[in-house]
Amino acid sequence: MQKDGIYLNKDVRKAGAPVARYNIMDTTKAVSLPYAVKLIRMQSDDLLQFCDKSTNELVYFSEVELKMAQNFGSVAAYRSLEDEKMKRLIIASEFLSEPDRFIPLVRVSADGYFEFVHSFIDKQSDADVIKKLRASLKSFFGFNKLEKFRKAVISLMLDEKWKEHEEECFLECARVWCEERSLPYTYDMIEPTISLVHDEQNLKDSEQDFYENEDEYDEESAPEIDD
Repeated sequence: MQKDGIYLNKDVRKAGAPVARYNIMDTTKAVSLPYAVKLIRMQSDDLLQFCDKSTNELVYFSEVELKMAQNFGSVAAYRSLEDEKMKRLIIASEFLSEPDRFIPLVRVSADGYFEFVHSFIDKQSDADVIKKLRASLKSFFGFNKLEKFRKAVISLMLDEKWKEHEEECFLECARVWCEERSLPYTYDMIEPTISLVHDEQNLKDSEQDFYENEDEYDEESAPEIDD
């Protein structure tokens, strides 16, 4: 493994994984809390998000991409994909070969999010505002509670204050997650700066092997990657 990039594990490479690496253009030394918040806001049941301990880079890929990394080894099967999708496949391959290198990103549950809501209400000084916000949470179903709360926030012209409070709560969750795992962090927004670097000779060899055995590959059965 080299400092300027992260290569695929040899066993994965032998299995036919993409002959490429993802290259950290500017080695990350600290977790970017604002970028962590951006990923937390993206969270869904089929999205896997991690901190790569070797760089403190925050990375993610979908369940479908993980399955593709497991089942479709030849780089020839990937070459038509956009760079962003290729990167996620390579990161998924890295995760399969070195799972201990990846720390799952903190997740905010529905109950945790409602703690944001209640702490926002508790911060208000106007008794009438507090009463109206609390009344908006009396709906039986959680989703309806949240929708009514958001409408109440807008009607009370508190939407900007709510957005600031919500962001602060997400940042605090990310900060606590970092501190509990002894991860360095920064409040600067650092977007990933990852590029693909291909080993051209191995790429050609891989493609040759692929096309010599293309009868074994059913293109129509290959799962597609969601955007």
